[in-house]
Amino acid sequence: YVMDNALLPYGLQSEQTIRSRLASLVKYIEAQELNVDIIVIACNTASTSALAATRHLTTIPVVGVVPAIKPAVRFSCTNHIALLATPAT
Repeated sequence: YVMDNALLPYGLQSEQTIRSRLASLVKYIEAQELNVDIIVIACNTASTSALAATRHLTTIPVVGVVPAIKPAVRFSCTNHIALLATPAT
């Protein structure tokens, strides 16, 4: 488990700052030889800002939380869901 309290809240950061921070975290994970099977970016803002760029940095599969929103809308009976997010999301 790796978390980032230093850059919070991500919603106030630029896309470049978020991408740079995620790149640093990926390097940290690889350097520590944590032997992870998957990296989950568990933040809407980071997922929308840096998911694609982060995937290119490592051979470890990287997923975000945004893809979960699409099926939630599709399976909703009312076609309405609530999403708690920052303006960046």
